[in-house]
Amino acid sequence: MILGLAMILKSAIIGDFTSWTHDIVSFFAYALFGMVLMFIFANKLIDKVFLPNTVTAEHLKNNNISAIAIVAGVKFAIAIIISGVIL
Repeated sequence: MILGLAMILKSAIIGDFTSWTHDIVSFFAYALFGMVLMFIFANKLIDKVFLPNTVTAEHLKNNNISAIAIVAGVKFAIAIIISGVIL
């Protein structure tokens, strides 16, 4: 999850400097947009498509390594897609 958020923040930071107000406002807008997409879209996609009829929290509590690997991989892939959209 931290790597996914780092990818989103990296794409929000990247770019040429124009002015302080414009760059700070655009950074917060892109970062907020990316994080909201990450939290809502990634969790819904994982629960509905990749791990149907289960709850991700149960897999985390039971230390199910295969389910945790799927969750981490999908979240990182979605973060790469979101960071590509933000650029």
